[in-house]
Amino acid sequence: MRERPIKDLLEAYENQNVSITYEEKEGHFPFIVTTGEKIFNGGVIKLKSSISSQYVTSLLLISPYAEEKVKLVLVDVEENILPVSYQYILMTLNMMKIFGLEVTYDKNKLNKFEIPINSYKSPVKIKLIYI
Repeated sequence: MRERPIKDLLEAYENQNVSITYEEKEGHFPFIVTTGEKIFNGGVIKLKSSISSQYVTSLLLISPYAEEKVKLVLVDVEENILPVSYQYILMTLNMMKIFGLEVTYDKNKLNKFEIPINSYKSPVKIKLIYI
């Protein structure tokens, strides 16, 4: 993990009232993230998604706890091309919906997401479909 670059994700936090302290190499693990009472400010967050869909997923999952509604924009998704590992992004969006959070997004492009302020709710029953 120490060799895996994570700078693109951490840059998305730079203007979000989040403090990042690197314990070794900048832009890599290990690091410490310090936030306020809320996880981060919210608003428009621009992210490069070409390295990993995990960066997109992580921001989608925590965005309901931001100060204001998050508009996540994937800045490197080209016209008519889906993001890297888009299936994992869709899986995340579906799981968020199961747990009570409806994210608004363009189903054909997957480059802009609006995540409401809310909290997850435990569903009574979950039906998983394997494809």
